[in-house]
Amino acid sequence: MRVNWKHHRHYIFLDLEATCAKDNGFARSERETIEIGAVALDAGRAVVGEFQEYIRPVHHRTLTAFCTELTGITQRQVDAAAFFPHVFARFSAAFSDGIGLPDLANPKNYTLNLVARLAPGVTRETLG
Repeated sequence: MRVNWKHHRHYIFLDLEATCAKDNGFARSERETIEIGAVALDAGRAVVGEFQEYIRPVHHRTLTAFCTELTGITQRQVDAAAFFPHVFARFSAAFSDGIGLPDLANPKNYTLNLVARLAPGVTRETLG
């Protein structure tokens, strides 16, 4: 059964994991999302949607031991995963049943469109 989001107040809780290294082993700007987890609740706190997928990193393809220890994500899991645009498209589709997530077909707009919907008032300049 598909939920008609137009008639429900809902909340999406998002959990992102990213590549990392102990003692800032690489620049913050080089970190990549390696997992998207989300759960959607209705106003009555019932779970009405879930999503979880690993993402294959591009710039730092080999996870550090620190990253695996911190996140619990293994090299095997990210090696078997799809790249970010494909996973993000599936995430968007999982929660796009009328809840107002934008069409995120343009990779340049992924973050900005999502932030605009989930955190009104945050601008490109304040994302840092």
